[in-house]
Amino acid sequence: MEIITRQEAKEQGLSRYFTGKPCSREHISERYMMGKCVACSRHEKKHGTGQRAEAISKGLVHFSTGNVCKRCNTDKKYSSSGDCVYCHQSKGKEKKKVWREKNREHYLAQAKEYRERTKQHRREYSIKYRARTVEQRAEYNKQHRLNNLEHYNEYRKRYMQEKPYMNASHQATRRAIKIKATPKWVDFKAIKAVYLKRDRLRHETGRDYHVDHIVPLNNKNVCGLHVPWNLQVMLARDNIIKSNKWDCG
Repeated sequence: MEIITRQEAKEQGLSRYFTGKPCSREHISERYMMGKCVACSRHEKKHGTGQRAEAISKGLVHFSTGNVCKRCNTDKKYSSSGDCVYCHQSKGKEKKKVWREKNREHYLAQAKEYRERTKQHRREYSIKYRARTVEQRAEYNKQHRLNNLEHYNEYRKRYMQEKPYMNASHQATRRAIKIKATPKWVDFKAIKAVYLKRDRLRHETGRDYHVDHIVPLNNKNVCGLHVPWNLQVMLARDNIIKSNKWDCG
């Protein structure tokens, strides 16, 4: 490589110069106009220095310097490049957005082709996932209803007002099931006493109570009877959450 001084490189408008002398790390390489060795810069970019080098040696994807980025106000950086994580992701999202806008027809065709190609795989995965996460999803839905009970009640009320025919159909089906589940020999006075207990609790506490069938009248595994020993008074909220589920344990 030809020797060229910093002054000569500056006069020629070059970004680097070469003295032929080794740097502090014994690299015989070009130097940037600020005086830094090009080989050292490349080594630092690849292997890092300080906390980044330590993160790379430990195989960590991210590291933190404690120096907060002025753009995103975080100090999380990639170990591989030293770039700020959130700034890098924002740039990537922006580039993808611009590309999609410029190549909209190609993007839509590619997305459609991908959906068609993976349709069967996605269906099979969905079935397996739902079977694997039955309990987790049921628990999540239960907690969500508990945390958003007012929203659920308001939605149900609005739904019944907008679609009264659905409410009428549901009530008619419910009455038919109850009639079929009520034996001729049942003690109607005992049933009435359960509903009177519900009304008394409503009056005394000011809270809404329901009469629930312990073994549901309509369940995919079992159907209970409309008899006194299959009735229990419980808070409306708990009854809505219970729905027509039955715990045989």
